[in-house]
Amino acid sequence: MERPPASSSSSSVPAPPARREQRAGDAPTERDGRSAAPAPSAEPPRDDGTGVTAERVVRFALGALALAGTAWVLWYFGRATALSQQVSVDAISSVVQTLEARLLDELPFLEEGFLLESLRDIADTLFRDDRLQQTFSSAFGLLTDVVYAVVVVPFVTFFFLKDGTRLRHGLLRWVPNRYFEVTLAILDKVESSLGRYLRALLVQCTAVATVASLLLSFTGLNYAVAVGLFAGLANSIPYFGPAVGFIAGSLVAVAQTGDFALIMPIFVAMALTQLSDNLIFQPFIFSKAAQAHPLVILFVVLIGAQLAGIVGMLVAIPVTTVLRGVFREVFWSIRHYRILRA
Repeated sequence: MERPPASSSSSSVPAPPARREQRAGDAPTERDGRSAAPAPSAEPPRDDGTGVTAERVVRFALGALALAGTAWVLWYFGRATALSQQVSVDAISSVVQTLEARLLDELPFLEEGFLLESLRDIADTLFRDDRLQQTFSSAFGLLTDVVYAVVVVPFVTFFFLKDGTRLRHGLLRWVPNRYFEVTLAILDKVESSLGRYLRALLVQCTAVATVASLLLSFTGLNYAVAVGLFAGLANSIPYFGPAVGFIAGSLVAVAQTGDFALIMPIFVAMALTQLSDNLIFQPFIFSKAAQAHPLVILFVVLIGAQLAGIVGMLVAIPVTTVLRGVFREVFWSIRHYRILRA
């Protein structure tokens, strides 16, 4: 019986078992009675929101610069209001004398001192009861309100839109459990009301801008589309868009023609725009979205103007919509949720 051929010395030694690569997430294996160290996780460490990163530093710096710029603008215009009250005729008398000397050189028949005397008569009338100071104060006060409306309102709106979800979660975190459902329902109502209001406002302003641009183009006014867009933007304050459009269009018309020939056609165009807004856009678009009568909207806007100027006129309708939604939800919850009762 033949014996099998002897294998070579290299094949007689058993081959070591294949070494399995440790993958991320595999369970540790035992070797020589010791457990292998777990493989490092492939996921980067999560940011828990407490660390300082370059992105957070940049955001903080930009926010600080924006706040500082806003504060400086408001301080500057407030200081300008105070400085405007120090205007006097004597401060501009030298300019008037220079102008009068040039006029006398060109027109010798004029009487010397006529311009300065006329200016003094006008100034005596204006300065009576501090009328000029009041005029300058009112003008710069209006300019300050415009700065508030142009700078502060968009700044706050941007961060509400950007961090709205984070603000919502942060607010709900502080709400006690017994009021959680009511608070969540209130937030949903507020978001729904504001979204409906902003969409209706956008549609209404677009409609007013379209009608105003079309009618102004028929009058032969230059930059009719620009004036119409300005009127539509100004209509973010209800009922004020066509009036602002008439003022802007009149200024452009006088600069264009040098007379008042286009004033009446512009007035007719803006009057038709106002009628379209009052009879069509307000009842069918804006009032339905705001869930308020047009007369109520007008009174709310006037109250906002008395309380906070232009900014009050801008935020009067949104604030009223939010407060009404909050009160309705709270009263409904008090009647139906036993948890709100003591």
